Amino acid sequence: MKHAKEHKPHPEADPASARPDESAASVPVGEPVAAPSVPVDDIPVPESGLPDPAPIAELKLQNQGLQDRLLRLQADFDNYRKRVLRDQGEFQALANEDFMRALLPVLDNAYLALQAADSQALEQPVVAGFKLVVDELLATVNRFGLEAMTPDEGEFDPNQHEAISCLPSDTVSANGIIQLFRRGYRIKDRLLRPAQVVVSGGGAPVPADDSGKDA
Repeated sequence: MKHAKEHKPHPEADPASARPDESAASVPVGEPVAAPSVPVDDIPVPESGLPDPAPIAELKLQNQGLQDRLLRLQADFDNYRKRVLRDQGEFQALANEDFMRALLPVLDNAYLALQAADSQALEQPVVAGFKLVVDELLATVNRFGLEAMTPDEGEFDPNQHEAISCLPSDTVSANGIIQLFRRGYRIKDRLLRPAQVVVSGGGAPVPADDSGKDA
């Protein structure tokens, strides 16, 4: 005798499982879900209702102190930078001054050679070529701040001139420059070597007339 097969219902056929979730269907799709409300009395609030001002005041003091320190550091660095630039300029000026002072005898001999060539009436092409060399040398040292002083006239200045002789003169007033003996030089407004000059002592004294005296 054959046993009848037991009929098992399919899971999809369960009417309970096929029914949609009522809780899910109650929320419209696409609308935000409201957060659960919390009573206002449950939110912690300071007793005074405002933040404590003590930490804020302390931070302001610290900030002001840092700003003052930064300003002092900036001023110190600016002074240091200026001092370094000034020291570098002075060092370079001293180095140039020593070199220019050692070069002055060369310039003196060059001018003496030109004077000798003019007095001896040497060949003009040779003299002209040598003069070009001297002028180029002087132009080169001028670019480094060297400046020649040639006071052929004017008043004697002890800060710039060196008097090697004093002669009477009827044409040049006393303390005036009669002749330039050796050129002087400046380097960037600093006296490197004074100019040697001959100074006038004024007119020659007139001898006293003794003709009116008794014999």
